[in-house]
Amino acid sequence: MDFCLDAKHRLNDPLRIKVIRSEGERIKIFPFIVYRLNNFLSFPRLAIGITRRAGGSVVRNRFKRLVRELFRLNKHLLGFKDYYFFCSCDVTRLSQVEVAQLKSNILKRLSLCGLKS
Repeated sequence: MDFCLDAKHRLNDPLRIKVIRSEGERIKIFPFIVYRLNNFLSFPRLAIGITRRAGGSVVRNRFKRLVRELFRLNKHLLGFKDYYFFCSCDVTRLSQVEVAQLKSNILKRLSLCGLKS
């Protein structure tokens, strides 16, 4: 298995992100809204958007690292889709326990929703 996060796994095109937001499936996983859409490639891609309302730069970068790490280790389970994680609510008050639960909750919800589609 390939556990690296290459440039090909990053979604940098703003137009593609707009398409994902408008046409993609929307899954609410506090504090994120996850949009996903089939990409017709042989690998999944990831984009992350976190507004300033979520907290300071340290908090925002921490959550981006969390999502990237989760994606990197589990991309073989996520299918050939483009994922856009978006967060705009305050996450500064989440405890370490809640963050740990968030990781498993994200993976569980994405896997369950993947079985439906």
